[in-house]
Amino acid sequence: MRKNSTIVLAKLVRKLQVYIAPGTSRFDRMVMLYNDILGLSYRIHNRKIVKCNICGWEGNRFLAFTGHTYAWYNVRCPGCYSMPRHRGLAEYLSERSYLQKESRCLEIGATSKAFKIYLDENDCQYYSVDLASNVATVKMDAQEMGFCDSIFDLIICSHVLEHVSHDKEAIKEMHRILKPTGQCIVIVPIARKRLTTIEYDAPDPREHGHVRSYGRDIVNRFSTSGFHVEWMQPAFTEEKVKKWR
Repeated sequence: MRKNSTIVLAKLVRKLQVYIAPGTSRFDRMVMLYNDILGLSYRIHNRKIVKCNICGWEGNRFLAFTGHTYAWYNVRCPGCYSMPRHRGLAEYLSERSYLQKESRCLEIGATSKAFKIYLDENDCQYYSVDLASNVATVKMDAQEMGFCDSIFDLIICSHVLEHVSHDKEAIKEMHRILKPTGQCIVIVPIARKRLTTIEYDAPDPREHGHVRSYGRDIVNRFSTSGFHVEWMQPAFTEEKVKKWR
């Protein structure tokens, strides 16, 4: 087999996908086929073009990830299943020196083992909660968490609040269980130019079941619960962006 034949085949599968209706089982199967071909290419010629800064996996490209109506290519690490938001946040945490040895950290909405790997390597005590994920250490509702007050040094809540029915209750809970000196990092899809949040009547399947679209007033939802809010403005070098995707 030619050196790049598997990549050529993967690109062909990707091009053919545009003729298949998004949101169908055929659409998902095409993405799975694309990932299977990439898996074959890893075994044949594992060119080290991209790298996961969490688990250390290296290869010619990351796997594709499929949503309800789209496919996102070269994003998911086959080693720890990290996504760009995981790898970006890991670098952000390292740059800001938020983590201290034996820090007690909570991940709300654990969907991969990426943060567990990263926090374990930094000698932190890792806990995670989720209602549906098999990865989480505890099945628990973010709106009513069964933890004692002021016990966590760091809380990571990534792409969760847009799914929660009563997000203000979840925010209050995060403030309750966070130490006064702790940090809470929240990542949500947001319309930065829009001032107000839009609440949906029902979960939107086109947006992975989001129940709202946040505007800049999300700051008020946190400040009224006692948080001091700071916008995250990570800036990574072009080399890191290209390498870690």
